[in-house]
Amino acid sequence: MLKVNLVVFCVLVVSVCGKNVFDQITKKGDTIIKEARTNRMIRECSCDEESYCIGSIKGEVFDCFEDCWSGVKSITDQPDQLKQCLKDKAYIIDQIINCLHEKAQSCVPGMDGPEIHYLDINKIIKSADTQIHVQADKFTKTLPSSAKDLLEAAVTVGTCVKECFQEKNKEGYCFDDKKCQPKIESKEMRSALKKCSKELEWQKEAAEMCDCFFKAGVNRVQQYCDMIHSMNRHKIN
Repeated sequence: MLKVNLVVFCVLVVSVCGKNVFDQITKKGDTIIKEARTNRMIRECSCDEESYCIGSIKGEVFDCFEDCWSGVKSITDQPDQLKQCLKDKAYIIDQIINCLHEKAQSCVPGMDGPEIHYLDINKIIKSADTQIHVQADKFTKTLPSSAKDLLEAAVTVGTCVKECFQEKNKEGYCFDDKKCQPKIESKEMRSALKKCSKELEWQKEAAEMCDCFFKAGVNRVQQYCDMIHSMNRHKIN
């Protein structure tokens, strides 16, 4: 679930910052997990349960995304076209989630999984949100004034999605209903995140999204699109 929230944020800003902010956030994963771990024990989820809950979480996040989309009106007069740019890249989320599901070894085949330490999901969300804002603030200082409102719009939408998602789950999350959680160990998750991040063609995805943003009326991204295309051509050569 943490990964879903981070990816939503990265998809919003990928045409501006590529994977740099994403990399910085995921490096904080060890601290986030340690702060969320409790002394309470819970059963490790079966892979079927994990898949079901991840699907449920994705649905809730995307519903919230729809409700929060008005936050981008400050950067374009074609918000519906811009929304379609992001919807067309939704497969990035599935790609990362499927990769993590395969590489993180966070579930067991059956319903008789071992007892593991319970993670406070609200603490995970709070810590991740803090890191997103810290990294966004740092990155904003390196941006020209013409691009700062793009990042600000992304953070505004992301914050709205977070609050909406938490409101939907104020009585408990899907994993609480299943009385299980995925096993998230810092070392395994860090390794999985690194491998899954490498499998994404960040510059290609960024170039395509940047072009789409430009066509959707976000004219000031053109200089970044040109830069990304230049980097891609240099990489090929």
